[in-house]
Formats: sequence, structure tokens, C-alpha cells
Amino acid sequence: MLPRYTAGMLRADVHPGFHPDLADVRAVLTAVPGYRPTSLRRQVIDGRGVMIKDERARFGLGSFKPLGGLYAVTRLARSGARIVCASAGNHGIGVAAGAARIGAHACIYLPAGTPVSFAERIADLGGEVRWSSGDYDVACTEARWAAETTGAIWLPDGDPSPDAAAPSMVMAGYQLLAEEISDACERTATWPAHVFLQAGVGGLAAAIAHHVRAHWPVQPRITVVEAAATPCLAASNAAGRPMTVTGPPSTMQRLDCPVPSHIA
Repeated sequence: MLPRYTAGMLRADVHPGFHPDLADVRAVLTAVPGYRPTSLRRQVIDGRGVMIKDERARFGLGSFKPLGGLYAVTRLARSGARIVCASAGNHGIGVAAGAARIGAHACIYLPAGTPVSFAERIADLGGEVRWSSGDYDVACTEARWAAETTGAIWLPDGDPSPDAAAPSMVMAGYQLLAEEISDACERTATWPAHVFLQAGVGGLAAAIAHHVRAHWPVQPRITVVEAAATPCLAASNAAGRPMTVTGPPSTMQRLDCPVPSHIA
């Protein structure tokens, strides 16, 4: 069970292997053309106030994922570099956008069954799309092999191995989302009692939970929600180590991930 943190107990040592430079994250991402904080919509549901962080307008790219892809590409690549990753859609869009911004080339492996609209958006951003014959895990294997055999930069948004430099950069970019929430809460002096986070491999959930525990002056209960068909994070939490699970494809689609990110 997680310890209960109280107001004022800020933690700088929440994870010994994850130390995002928040000032650098903010400087890099707020300099991206079109940056503006996404809305924190307030609604009343069943008589309770709910704040919803709406990421659909993020850089005009439709999700929170470009925060990680743009930041990681900026910090790990250079003009002329070749970047390879696997994606079920949104991570690839972020990587392609980041590559286009610095003059690099992005090659995105998409698993079979990914909506064609994602491939079209990646191509529109200048990215090269390669279709995998298998599921997301197969696409990840193919992308890593391609990077290793060509000398390209492999940029996953989660890594089942202890070598988590690239995923750490992706997760660092997600910190800006939590910073924006914190900024809004400070302005209104209203802090949530609960924070709910969705999870696939766990990168977003871990990044936001880290920021909350390390920096928020008022500590909420954090709940992570993942696909019941492939609960890799729940299994890992129960075992005390990263666990791979098996399960059928579900209606959660790109969130039904059987292999957790090691650092997450």
C-alpha cells in the first residue's frame, strides 16, 4: 500500500531513477509553435465537482502523447537523424511531429489493425509508415530490430528492460501536463481529492503520479485504471516486479497492453 502523504510533505526522491528536469521540459515544449495549456474543464457529475484535463487540442495533434514524443526527440536526436519507434497511433504522431520540427526522419511501425487515419496523419507530418504483420508487441520488436541494424535512434514510449533512457525522456515530457494542472489549481486554490489516470504500459500514469507525489502541496488519492483483459500494472504491483500478462484483444484497443514499461 502506498504511504499517505499529507500537505507539505513534498518528495524529491519518489523514484531514484526518474529525475525529470521540469524547467527544461517547460522551456522545450512551450517553445513549440502552437503551444498553449490544454483546458481543465470543470463539471458536476452526480453532485460532485470533477476536473477533466482535455488533451484533444494538444498542439492540434489530438492527444497528450506528443508531449512525450516532441520532448524526447528534441533532447535525443538532431537534424538529419533517423528515429524509429512502434506505435498504435498517437506516440507515432508525436515522434513524427518532433522529427519534422528538428529536421530528422521518423519511421513508425504500426501494428496490424491500427486505424488507417493514424497512418495518414503520420505521413502528413512527414513520417514514414511501416505496417507490422502482428500486434503491438510484434511491431515493437520489429522497430527495435530496425533501429539496432541501421544505427537509428530507437524511441519507445515504454521499455520492458531496465535500459529506460528513451522512455524516461518520453515520460519527462508528460510532466508538463501535470504542471499545467498544478498551475491551474494554485490559481484557484482548489486541489482535487482524487486523481484518476488511464494506463496502457503505464508511462503517463507513472509520470503524472510521480509529479503529484513530488510536487503537489495537497496530496490526493491516485487511482490508475487499465484494461481488465491485460492488467499488466496490477499484476506487476501485486508481484513487486514487472510482469507480462496474457489476454484477448479488448474494446480498450490501444490501452490493452500486456507488457508494462519497466520504469513505469
